[in-house]
Amino acid sequence: RLLSLALPPEQLSPNFPTHALLRILSCSAPTLSHLRISYTEPLLAHDPAIAPALARLQHITHLSLSGLGPRGCELVRALSCRLQEAELDFDDAWVAAVTASPAPSQAFAAQHAPSTIIPDLPTGESSGLPTPAPTPATTPAASATAAHVLPDPIPLLAHSMDSLRVLRASNCLIITVADTLRYPTVRELTLRIACVPTVTPLVHTFPGVAEVYVYTPYDGCGVRAMFTHSANPINGGNRGIAHAPLASLLTIDATRKANRTSQLYSSFPPLAYLHGFAPGLYALALTCPVRHVEISAVSPPLGARPRLVAGVAAAASTETEMVKRILGDTRPARVSLTLGHGWWAQMSVNERIKEREALRTLFEPSETDGSNAGGCAGVKELVVRVEEVGRWKDTTRDLAAMLKPLAGTLATFALRWDRTSVPFDRAPPDDDTEDAEVDTTVAAARPSPSSTPTAMTTMTTTTMTTAVASERSEAFARRLAEDLSALRYVCMEIIHDAPPPAPPPQTSSGHSPPSPRRVERRFWRVERQDERWLCLDPLDEQAGLKVLEDQGLSFEDRVRY
Repeated sequence: RLLSLALPPEQLSPNFPTHALLRILSCSAPTLSHLRISYTEPLLAHDPAIAPALARLQHITHLSLSGLGPRGCELVRALSCRLQEAELDFDDAWVAAVTASPAPSQAFAAQHAPSTIIPDLPTGESSGLPTPAPTPATTPAASATAAHVLPDPIPLLAHSMDSLRVLRASNCLIITVADTLRYPTVRELTLRIACVPTVTPLVHTFPGVAEVYVYTPYDGCGVRAMFTHSANPINGGNRGIAHAPLASLLTIDATRKANRTSQLYSSFPPLAYLHGFAPGLYALALTCPVRHVEISAVSPPLGARPRLVAGVAAAASTETEMVKRILGDTRPARVSLTLGHGWWAQMSVNERIKEREALRTLFEPSETDGSNAGGCAGVKELVVRVEEVGRWKDTTRDLAAMLKPLAGTLATFALRWDRTSVPFDRAPPDDDTEDAEVDTTVAAARPSPSSTPTAMTTMTTTTMTTAVASERSEAFARRLAEDLSALRYVCMEIIHDAPPPAPPPQTSSGHSPPSPRRVERRFWRVERQDERWLCLDPLDEQAGLKVLEDQGLSFEDRVRY
């Protein structure tokens, strides 16, 4: 039985029937196995009898709590049940207060600063990010720290060490290392870490984990948010060119070096899945083998960044370099990459060649900081997702060049190309001029004999657009099959803007309906014989999706912010 409580603070008035809620908990206790609570902290603060009633529930196996603060942490610690799956979302404001930079005038910060903040740069300067200190049990202030509640799920879930299989925690600090706190049965670990990521607590606490997703302050709200922007007029507008600040690059590189050093003694066993974003996974620096690595929103260089950072030549200054080293460390057989917007932006020819060269050489061996330079050579299955309009000729040429280093190993390639929108702003339509020129020529060459020439011309244009797109997709698949000797399957999902009718119909409100989307899904099996001939054998959609499913691949991007 599932019980879900979502009571916003404004509904917890003095007239709120707490006795009714306690009655519900008491009556459902024998059969209640799934519990989900939103706004946990305000609910527990409303009446002191609620927390003990929740703690007495002995048959809960799946727990989801959001908005956790000190009271919520104490509730989790006091639970009498043995959880199999736990999802803990700690309150943003509380976590920010816990990890805030220490201020001498504040008693709270002065009391707990030694256990929450330390400098993390080699120069001793603060990075501005919360950095975990040594384990409270090993610090001189252990007695004072032990009584202080931190958003660390490791000590809070000690009652379920032998039963917990799945742990999801958001806005958490993973800093506890203790021989008495280990979770050998956890197989899936999903963490949104609010401090500098350190691998030692993870390796020590979760020795049997198989799937790891990590989101760090370096991802999205970390390095990228700290970039400075300069205006670059393109097509009458401004495009921010991002440059990573020196402190950010040093912080990421220092974190990576510390994590690599700690894994000289112990690391994870071979993992099945590793999901995340390039800066965070690069800083985490896992050295164990991983079967499937999925990296989302890989950003283009967007301007030259210095490779020599304060005399450190090995610091990776672009996300493509980070991806190279992640793959070199983990040596995956399956890789899924989502390319962030901007790789095929409309720039000058010199800028376009320079920016995309990093993509074309993504799988080529390079000099690294000790990671396995040949780690990309073993990739057998690859999914690439593109989420911008781009020009067909430029995009396919760059992707083909990117795949050439994998010619001897890549057996399955899947491409998902959304040409209808740009994430977050959805500004440019599908304005591929090559398609428009072809469609116009075909429509003009075949006048309609019907009495409704406009409708017939529109239908002819739509039909020919589909035909041209199918021919181009098959030509690209054949090109890949010719270049990649080990390739056996090619799968494509390309999403276009469907050509609108002329003139577009209007709704009763006077507005035109949204433009429909046209999804093109094509699948081929590559047949060869002694390099004398090559044949693309088309597969139907059901058979093609079955190929992806059997190999653990998907067009969908499963990594989210």
